[in-house]
Amino acid sequence: MGLALLPLANGFYIGPNVSFDLSGSPWYWKVLAMLAKGTPTEAWYQIFQTDHPFPSHLPQAIGLLLVNALGIFAVVAPLVWLFIAWRKRWEASEGLSIGAVAILLLMTFSLGGSSGTSSNAHEFIHRPFVWAYWLVGSLAAGRSFAILAARRPQLWSRAVVISAIILTLVPVCYGSGLERGKGSVGNVRSSIRVDRGLIDCARYIRNQPLADAVVQDSQLDKFLILGGLSDRPSFAARVDEWTRQSKVFRESAYREQLGKLQRLQQANNIPDLQRSVRETGIRWYVAHPGDPNVWPAEFRDQPAFESDGYRVYDMQRCFDLRS
Repeated sequence: MGLALLPLANGFYIGPNVSFDLSGSPWYWKVLAMLAKGTPTEAWYQIFQTDHPFPSHLPQAIGLLLVNALGIFAVVAPLVWLFIAWRKRWEASEGLSIGAVAILLLMTFSLGGSSGTSSNAHEFIHRPFVWAYWLVGSLAAGRSFAILAARRPQLWSRAVVISAIILTLVPVCYGSGLERGKGSVGNVRSSIRVDRGLIDCARYIRNQPLADAVVQDSQLDKFLILGGLSDRPSFAARVDEWTRQSKVFRESAYREQLGKLQRLQQANNIPDLQRSVRETGIRWYVAHPGDPNVWPAEFRDQPAFESDGYRVYDMQRCFDLRS
């Protein structure tokens, strides 16, 4: 039903434009081949670096996909299905597992969008992996355990517990440092050092009333550290990827917001400061140690909170001062 409604949704421009014309597969597998360079599996993906028609490599691609997405259950699940079919004990769980594999194959091989934009193949092809693994794995493991434990429940229960303990060593061994990846992006965004003073300021803001009060870091907070720790929306803090990849974001009024923030930071008298606070709606402003500050002394020297050189300013307090 969902597939049948896709042309209708595309015609009315509801959601991303999803098409199933196989155009995304060559691009996707070339990307995987590029990522596999320098790894033990590089030879497995070399065939996808060529410009041959993609369907000629379909069997190898399907095998790699099932191994990557299902792990050990790429072998266990089909064996369970064959055994259950042979014993004529088929149940709905097997249908769900096969349906999950079918959706996995459909989303990986038939999606259109050879350019790899976020509204097509690049966005959707990666999504099925985790849920397909847990769905197929849990159902296949549950069915196999039920079949085996029907004869010797205590023996198989102990075997499952011991196997589970042993198998946990696999992610412990191979998962260490996995979030970093090979590229520089993972290293930039992992193990980020945050000063204690900034953490204290974020905690102070989080404990203040009005959960929707807008905050702003004096240095723009490109990693959204202040916004995340304070649990408050930021006025002009944006991740770099948003500014580079999102067309909607690039066409937004963000440059105008930066201009308003600059006028706020350069306000050297009370009327200008009040005008900028009204324009931005910023309630809490966090200044870093050593930041230049040209605000009037009666406001600049009276922060609401201070820790290790970091200062939190309650911008609403400027309305209590006379020009």
